[in-house]
Amino acid sequence: MSNVDEREWKEFYISDIVNSFNSNAYHSENLEFNDSDEYIAYITRTANQNGLYGFADNDGKEYKINPSNTISYGAETAEFYYQQFPYITGNKMYYLSSERMSKYLGLFLVTELRKGIKSCFSYANGAIPDRVMRKKIMLPIDSKGKPDYVFMEKLIKEKEKHLQDEYRKYCIDVVRKLGKPVEITQLSQKDWREFFIDDIFSISSGKRLESYNMTVGNTPFIGATDSGNGITNYISNVNDSLDENVLGVNYNGNGMVISFYHPYKCLFSDDVKRFHLKNYDDNKFVLLFFKTIILQQKSKYNYGYKFNETRMKRQKIKVPVNKDKKPDYEYMEQYIKNKMILMYNRYLDYKK
Repeated sequence: MSNVDEREWKEFYISDIVNSFNSNAYHSENLEFNDSDEYIAYITRTANQNGLYGFADNDGKEYKINPSNTISYGAETAEFYYQQFPYITGNKMYYLSSERMSKYLGLFLVTELRKGIKSCFSYANGAIPDRVMRKKIMLPIDSKGKPDYVFMEKLIKEKEKHLQDEYRKYCIDVVRKLGKPVEITQLSQKDWREFFIDDIFSISSGKRLESYNMTVGNTPFIGATDSGNGITNYISNVNDSLDENVLGVNYNGNGMVISFYHPYKCLFSDDVKRFHLKNYDDNKFVLLFFKTIILQQKSKYNYGYKFNETRMKRQKIKVPVNKDKKPDYEYMEQYIKNKMILMYNRYLDYKK
């Protein structure tokens, strides 16, 4: 793999590398989001999912579309993302472009922009184009002292291939361990019954930990977010919310009712409850099945009607049952296993 440490680096004004453009703002409340064939990526200032808010209906619409192969960024968050496809944006968004831009160069520049200038901006000092273009970033140079774009692209290509190779090995190992799919009853033909969540899970609280009391470390800290598997920080603190092999369910915040499975040891915010099965051994497959079931209750809850522990316990959920009319944990486990085997095999077939 190309060695970054052996390269000579130099500072360049961002204006020497790319041009900046204003992006037209479209507000989410005025858009329709769907999964039709006629849609376009809607990028906002969010710090997650490459800035993707959702896919807006593009059937017959007259949007002023941003070009593909550009780098989007938001004024107030200074989050830089490479955009491979055409897109529209929310408020206070801009993009960077150049004739030299490619996927791999774009990904390299995003990394250096985040490292070099993201911390320079804030809500009081937004990343507007004039300010961004006056900043400098470090780039590897060629023998003439110019940005070595060929090296940058080669480096990212190699990293991408390495990650793809590692993921392929991971998929092969998962499929080997899971074995072949087992034929089971379809969900639509399965007998279902309502249960209180309290009949199925024991519920434990997280623990309040303010950001100013956190110390940097390697333990995931789980907050009430709707992305990133619930991880909002990595810390070295220890408290009695430490848990693993558990379903973390948000009762507060943006991700209310959303849950994530955590196989690793982690600490939990007081906005997240910890769910453990009462009558079956906790395992990834059953807990992932319940993740979807619990999410179906999301429309009932909001900031004025929180999904607190009391309501959690008395919330009814529909669960597939066995011949004894009890939760069919074995069925749920095999159902998720079958889905995973299918998913990983599709990826492996695609990579062939």
